[in-house]
Amino acid sequence: MKNVAVVEKLSKDYPVLAEKRLFGLIKKFTPFRALDGFSFELKKGEFLGLIGPNGSGKTTLMKMLGGVLTPTSGKAEVLGYTPWDRKRDYLKQIGVLFGNRSNLFFDVPVRDSLELYKEMYGLDKKEYEERLAFFTELLGLEDIIDSPVRKLSFGQRMRAEMASVFLHKPKFVILDEPTIGMDVVVKEKVYSFLKEINKRDGVSVVFTTHIMGDIEELCKRVIVLHKGKKIWDGKTDKLKAEYVKTKRVTIEFSEEKKGSKMFLKKWEAEKKGNAIVATVEKGREMEMVDEAGRVFNIVSFSVQEADLERVIRNIYGGSQ
Repeated sequence: MKNVAVVEKLSKDYPVLAEKRLFGLIKKFTPFRALDGFSFELKKGEFLGLIGPNGSGKTTLMKMLGGVLTPTSGKAEVLGYTPWDRKRDYLKQIGVLFGNRSNLFFDVPVRDSLELYKEMYGLDKKEYEERLAFFTELLGLEDIIDSPVRKLSFGQRMRAEMASVFLHKPKFVILDEPTIGMDVVVKEKVYSFLKEINKRDGVSVVFTTHIMGDIEELCKRVIVLHKGKKIWDGKTDKLKAEYVKTKRVTIEFSEEKKGSKMFLKKWEAEKKGNAIVATVEKGREMEMVDEAGRVFNIVSFSVQEADLERVIRNIYGGSQ
């Protein structure tokens, strides 16, 4: 099978209350289009990033592909099935994780939840033990696997959630904002795990996020959604090259010297207490830092990519 998923012109309307009459007894609704004619194809083993602001239609699409929602119009075929038909054979071949929902049972140890999934998906003992050993090593589950989920920190729980999603060796996985609230250390573990499982199992993944760093780390291809419509589809490197033209430079300093005002004016930088913040043309970051060192005693500095909202504005033709 060349394509794991083929989606054609999916749309989803929700009724929105527009008017109340006769003390609320008569209500008038108008449709709100959360997803508008969305199409894409996903190849076997592809790791696709889906980004967009809140309300862009990401979660609506994920729920359709997971079989939770039925579209107003359009069609989709994933692994040869229509997702919202919820055929048992389809559900056994997919994995789903929504960042604000749990696949684990809060009052029992992680191991008990995983053993339940073992029975649900019909894994034999040898296969289960091999998968569990692999996940335990890669996700660092040794110290938490026998702890009740309710006693775990958020980062610990998300590592255990990842094990539950990939335990049965799914062919297609939906990860809807799974990195929300993760610290840097946990993210690194999750990144390593997802890269390895994608390579090892050849699993196709659709990954939604608000964080450009997640996309850069994991996804070679990215789709940008805005107000329910696809506004960009291509390689992640191309997205950065075309639309990320600046970087955000933050410099912390301990002492200000003569000439600092001219420096701030030249670089259109903003001073916030003992810090300078500026949006700088890509490739000129160190030039700015070098000049700052002549008029400030620099304590530290950092360089960040443009945020997602700025990238989307650039796609629409806005300025950096």
